[in-house]
Amino acid sequence: MFKDHPVEQVTDHTDKQNEERPDASSFWTGAVGFIVVSSIFFGLGTWAVFAPLAKAIPAAAKLSVKGERKQVQHFEGGIVASVHVAAGDTVKKNQLLLKLDPLQANANAERFRGQMTQLLARQARLNAEIQENTTITFEGKLLDWAASDEAVLEIMEAEQSLFKARLETYNGHLTILQQRVQQLDNEIGGYEIQKESRLQQLKIFEEEIIGLRELYEKGFYPRSKILAMERAIVELRGAFGNDMAQIARLKNSQGEARNQIVSVKQRFREDVVGDLRDIQAQLKDLEERVVVANDILQRVEIRAPIAGIIQSMTVHTVGGVISPGAVLMEIAPKDADLVVEADISPTHIDSIMTGQKAEVRLTALNLRTTPKIIGEVKSVSGDVLVNQTNGQAFFRSRIEIDKSERAKLGDIKLTAGMPAEVLIQTGNRTAMEYLLKPMTDALVRGLNED
Repeated sequence: MFKDHPVEQVTDHTDKQNEERPDASSFWTGAVGFIVVSSIFFGLGTWAVFAPLAKAIPAAAKLSVKGERKQVQHFEGGIVASVHVAAGDTVKKNQLLLKLDPLQANANAERFRGQMTQLLARQARLNAEIQENTTITFEGKLLDWAASDEAVLEIMEAEQSLFKARLETYNGHLTILQQRVQQLDNEIGGYEIQKESRLQQLKIFEEEIIGLRELYEKGFYPRSKILAMERAIVELRGAFGNDMAQIARLKNSQGEARNQIVSVKQRFREDVVGDLRDIQAQLKDLEERVVVANDILQRVEIRAPIAGIIQSMTVHTVGGVISPGAVLMEIAPKDADLVVEADISPTHIDSIMTGQKAEVRLTALNLRTTPKIIGEVKSVSGDVLVNQTNGQAFFRSRIEIDKSERAKLGDIKLTAGMPAEVLIQTGNRTAMEYLLKPMTDALVRGLNED
């Protein structure tokens, strides 16, 4: 028992010394750990302060055709009667795209043609009247239209009837005046004969009274008979003078009748010429209207102005209403190169400029197997645009991809309208600048508010 006790005391003393003395291995472990952690933090800090990181702005984008797309519009608008293409279709030049309801256009064209038919028929009648023809000669469009349209024939017949009625009235008026002239001429002739008879009688009486006066002076003839002879001579002279006055009066009336004939002819001609002048002015105006109406009628068939691919089609429904001047669709030139159109937020536009590189990801394809391609910003819209669907404002940036980058895609077929995402590289900044930017921005705003 006594031998074991001292041993126990020695052991306890040794353990106490070991607890009080530091372990060298633990010290070195801690030192190494501190150095490692410090190095990591120092390295991260140095990296954060000095290492440049690429700064980029993301934007939604889509593939588009390089060059100007042709907008398809309709000046007057109308109701869609049929739709012959869809977005993505390849069309040839002058291929039928849409057809509008021709009812209104037909009605206008028919109305104007009806007015022109009436004016042309009236013009033919007036020409016949001014040339004093006995019938109307219709020609040109009227004969062509009359061959297929009974209404035109009826208009021509109506003008022919009016021509005959007016001609009868005109000739009747002239006939009355001409008969009046003839009647006056006959009366003048009667008075002329009577005047000549009285003149002959007067000469005989004057010769006879000379001999009777000689007999009276010799006492062989009574005075009473001489006086009776002288009274007869005076009466003859009065009757002769009256005949002369009647002839003058009748000739004056005859002159008035002839003047009336001239006046009737002149007034009739002036009326016809005036009507012709008015009709010619109306025809000139109407011909322009007919050209416009026929043009509108032809344009109810909306055809492709160029060969290409249908894009941005806004008309899909038969019976839909097209507003005047509205863009119905766009046609991208066929086989044209593709570019990337990116919509940049107005808050980032100050960082975007031509010549910057942009990383393009084609989101419509498998991102794991589709390589990223690099493009270059070629243009930025000069003013803000507005998305008509959601009302968001944006700037349109056009990014072009060269052939070497396109070659990375291999046989992958790209089509206009494919969605994409772009990262436009706008410069470099350190991680520290990135972390401190929210605080510096807040500080700047706070100082500005103060």
